[in-house]
Amino acid sequence: MEPKAARTAKVIINFVYGFVAVLLGLRFVFRLLDANVTGFVDFLYDMTEPLIAPFQAIFDNPAAGNGSVFDSAALVAILIYGLITWGLVALVNTVTTVAEKDSSRRTVQPGDDDVQQVTTEKTTVTKQDDNQQQS
Repeated sequence: MEPKAARTAKVIINFVYGFVAVLLGLRFVFRLLDANVTGFVDFLYDMTEPLIAPFQAIFDNPAAGNGSVFDSAALVAILIYGLITWGLVALVNTVTTVAEKDSSRRTVQPGDDDVQQVTTEKTTVTKQDDNQQQS
């Protein structure tokens, strides 16, 4: 069973990505349709500008004659942030799996009480079986 902390981490990671992807998707659509820069649209452009800044120079943004712009940086940002999200969720899964395996394994030391008890029980069971077979 997956620990609650790992499940919570994955929900938060996916939520943040979903929120960012929606903002970038709206930016892409508004620029493509040449939306009037009103309060909300201006706020959206200001919020998403730092998110697309690393990807601005990868491709040119072709503009149509009517003011419409194909914002390739927004699409690349959605793709890259999606890959980062996938990697973070995979990392949480890996760490959780390793932690579960480590907690399920236990190093047995000579003289450990549990080991002696198990050995004693096996010996007792074996002797009982031997006595029953001889009868």
